[in-house]
Parts: sequence; C-alpha cells; structure tokens
Amino acid sequence: HLYYQHWRTDRLTFWEEGLVDNFNFSDPPHIKRKGVRVTLFNTSHIIIQGMDIEAYELHETEGMWPWEYWMKYDKS
Repeated sequence: HLYYQHWRTDRLTFWEEGLVDNFNFSDPPHIKRKGVRVTLFNTSHIIIQGMDIEAYELHETEGMWPWEYWMKYDKS
C-alpha cells in the first residue's frame, strides 16, 4: 500500500530511473523491462477498491517471465 500511494503520485524519484517496476501499473503493464532490478506485484488495493483491471500477484504469473525467474531461484 505504501509503495502504491507514492508510485501513483510520482513521489519515488529518489530511486534511479528504471530500478524499480510495478508489474501491474507500469505503462505498458506486464512486460519485462531491461535494467529493472525490483518488480512489485501489489494488488491488495485493486481488490479493496473493486477496480476492474488485469493484475497479478507473483504466484499468478505462471507462463509469464516473472514465474520463470521465480522458479529459477527456487532452491527447495
């Protein structure tokens, strides 16, 4: 929630450009971006506010690039 509030009001300029990405809200959404080191999957506000948008949590991205990264680093 904290990240989303600052992201939507453009108050995250203390990070270098392209370091952090929001998987569900960057434009365009759901794509892999070169140079991004952190990708966020915050969807709680979408459910709470009843927003009708296509959004995913990390565990819901099977078949997409985040899932492949996640499974690659799963050491269990």
